Amino acid sequence: MKKITTLALTTILLSSLTFSTAFAFTDVDKGQAEAVSFLKDRGVVSGIDHDHFVPKGKISYAQSVQMIVKGLGLNLNTIRFSTPPAASNIYTNIPNNAWYSDAFVIAYYNGLEIPKDVNPNATITREQFGDLLIRALEKNGDFPTVKMFIEIKDEDQINPEYQGRLQRMLLYKITELDKAGKLHPKSDLTRGEAAVWIYNAIHVLDAHTSKVVAQ
Repeated sequence: MKKITTLALTTILLSSLTFSTAFAFTDVDKGQAEAVSFLKDRGVVSGIDHDHFVPKGKISYAQSVQMIVKGLGLNLNTIRFSTPPAASNIYTNIPNNAWYSDAFVIAYYNGLEIPKDVNPNATITREQFGDLLIRALEKNGDFPTVKMFIEIKDEDQINPEYQGRLQRMLLYKITELDKAGKLHPKSDLTRGEAAVWIYNAIHVLDAHTSKVVAQ
């Protein structure tokens, strides 16, 4: 019975769509409440039911791509296609009728490098999510180059391809290292952490856009 219940909860977490709701979640701690509420009101995230967001639950690759695309406002508005793009022509494991297929197509054409054989139901690591998030953020404008370096105590665990973007993620203050100076790049990201990262990225983008407009 316990195994069935666990399986059911996992299925809900992996397949939940991101629609706006009109309620507050009772299981989100104070440090993540503002971010989750903000994204909920924008229709970027939803809970597994009326009261629970499950912030400590793992987030799937599909949910991550959907949240990043919606949160950072990525789209295909400036691209003209002779035939509508199909997810199955890009990815081997993304069916065209999946709720997340459009997000993966948008991500692809906006330069978010996702493996063609990605498993959409697999969990995503902190470094993978961070890399996608910074790619999405910087797709929205020319951000100034910041010649600073933040020491990461577990830097040797970071995929070299992600190094620069994870450094910029820290410099943008989208997230921060723990008290030991570690990023834990290979650890799975949680739903609550993902919400906070996207929330912070949106504010970085808004500040950058406002500055560009004012110039």
